[in-house]
Amino acid sequence: MRILDNLLSLLDLLQRITLKQMKSLEIRILFLDIKISRKEAKESILWLRLLRDMNQEFTTEFEKMIQECDELRKILSAIINKA
Repeated sequence: MRILDNLLSLLDLLQRITLKQMKSLEIRILFLDIKISRKEAKESILWLRLLRDMNQEFTTEFEKMIQECDELRKILSAIINKA
């Protein structure tokens, strides 16, 4: 379940990023992690769309997961763009 692994990895990273850690970590490493997470969010969206198209009976559930991934992607993009 690569999609779930990607989502869990993304959520785990978002939990670990706090102001305290941002101050203590080297900024370049932090932004690399954020960029990787953003890429994983994009990949998860693509896989979820594919699964949604293959399983019409679960469209609502997939749409919720796609929306959550897209919101996470936007948050990560905003962090990158503001830096």
